[in-house]
Amino acid sequence: MMRAAHATRQHDLPSALGELAQFAAPMLSDPVRSLLRHTVAGYYWPFMSDERRRAATAALLAPAKCFGLRLLGASTRRLAVAHPLKWCPDCLAEDLRNLGRPRWHTQHQHPTTFVCSTHCRPLMNAGVGGKTWKWSGECSTAVDTDYCTETATLAAVGAAASSVEHIDLESVRASAIDRLADLGVLHSRHAVRHVRLERWFTGTAIGRWLSTAPHGLESLKSGDWIAKMIWRRPTAHAVRWTALWSALEWDSPAEAAQRLLACAERDDPGSMPAIATQSWPRPSAPPAFEEAARECLSYEAIASRLNASRSDVVRWFEAFPLLRAQWRAQWLENRRRLARGNTRPPPQ
Repeated sequence: MMRAAHATRQHDLPSALGELAQFAAPMLSDPVRSLLRHTVAGYYWPFMSDERRRAATAALLAPAKCFGLRLLGASTRRLAVAHPLKWCPDCLAEDLRNLGRPRWHTQHQHPTTFVCSTHCRPLMNAGVGGKTWKWSGECSTAVDTDYCTETATLAAVGAAASSVEHIDLESVRASAIDRLADLGVLHSRHAVRHVRLERWFTGTAIGRWLSTAPHGLESLKSGDWIAKMIWRRPTAHAVRWTALWSALEWDSPAEAAQRLLACAERDDPGSMPAIATQSWPRPSAPPAFEEAARECLSYEAIASRLNASRSDVVRWFEAFPLLRAQWRAQWLENRRRLARGNTRPPPQ
């Protein structure tokens, strides 16, 4: 495709798949499965409800032209995510060596994938417009990002989600709330101060990376959509869930993907999966944290002494509830002492 004329005219989602299947059988005997395997539809499909799936399938199989990305919820008024064609030069060389021809890798086309997980390098952006015939190898530019933990985690989570046909959002939602509680972001699983949640998200590595992210993802940087997505439960958006799950401070991209797959499906539809109610491994605090907690009388002072953020201090105290209780008792005693010192004597 990189050196063949007319090979890269971009169609995110083709229309009239029902008619195409008649001419390409048996290769397209199951057009929906082919759609999920060979287009970006496989990235959004697991997050869709059964009703939306039926409507999207009927529209994509019909002979009339339709807007496939809009049917999948990929393109919305508040989140316009671009889907440029992307490719990896090392994958291209391997395909030429092993297959004799290059091919587009579906996972590279995910809207949250900007690096090749196999070769640990940024992808190339084909830069081909929707109705333009060009050789993508001649007009490609590198994606404006580096291979780092953040981009690797986003790619791994997106690949894990697209590897299953259905994601149980209630299970993922409960697991995300548990994880946020164990990180010290939430003190209640039923409500949260939106400002607190947004401050945590913008302070994470994923939040900082999103502030300069390409292809429309910078609109997620504020985190003001997280509380609504978790508690008000609007129509699920795959890009937002991928960003939130990737931001939950995992030890590695592989762990983030494994945790998502572990809670993506329920064994018993009538109950929550066991992993959603279990405690996640609590983070460890630095060695100097206990000494700082004994000597400092505010979260700001502890954070300044350890060169950490306030959310880090909250998370460490959550990991050591006994130390937190002792610190709070010391803090209250100091407040009482200051109050007694500022009390004026009664008038004579």
